[in-house]
Amino acid sequence: MGYEKVGLWGISKGAELALTAGSLLPGLVNAVAAAAPISTVCQGFTKKKGITLLPGSSWRFHGEELPYTSFGLKKFPLGHVLQKSLIARELTMYDLYLPVVQKPNPAAVIKAEKITGPVLLISSGMDTMWTSELAAEQVMDRLRQHSFPYFCQHLRYDYGGRLFVPVEFWMTKLFKGDRGQNREPGRKARMDSLTKTLEFVSQW
Repeated sequence: MGYEKVGLWGISKGAELALTAGSLLPGLVNAVAAAAPISTVCQGFTKKKGITLLPGSSWRFHGEELPYTSFGLKKFPLGHVLQKSLIARELTMYDLYLPVVQKPNPAAVIKAEKITGPVLLISSGMDTMWTSELAAEQVMDRLRQHSFPYFCQHLRYDYGGRLFVPVEFWMTKLFKGDRGQNREPGRKARMDSLTKTLEFVSQW
């Protein structure tokens, strides 16, 4: 026997995948929780030989490449990212992703309104990796425009960095939202998101 309910939770690229899969598998996936999401399918990249942009989409479905929004670059701007990150004193690719979110390929925008169940979006105003707060609002706007019949909510926090999960690990220190004077309010924000995510699941 199959499962009566299938929900997806993802963070960062996993959030992109969770929203995309939910939109492509209506009836099968019937709940999505996405932390630090993005609103479009993005161009793919690989970490082989550093970071290399791939000439195609991040995802395929039934063997076919999904439409994607390109970075408009021939190669990954590693030097630029390192310089920006050193100046900001945290890992950032915000300006790389900003035009992707602001002017996406219309065919690549995630059709979140096709998800057949509740949607929970979580973002931090201190996320400097990509524009997750703006992207989450775009998803919410799309759901409202299509009169989405299920529960949907965007939890927006002032604190917390990119890795919006209820545990701390070494990569957490890469982001200002989770270190120094922001460490404790960031932890509280992440734990609050855990509480609300569990409530979301219990009410599903």
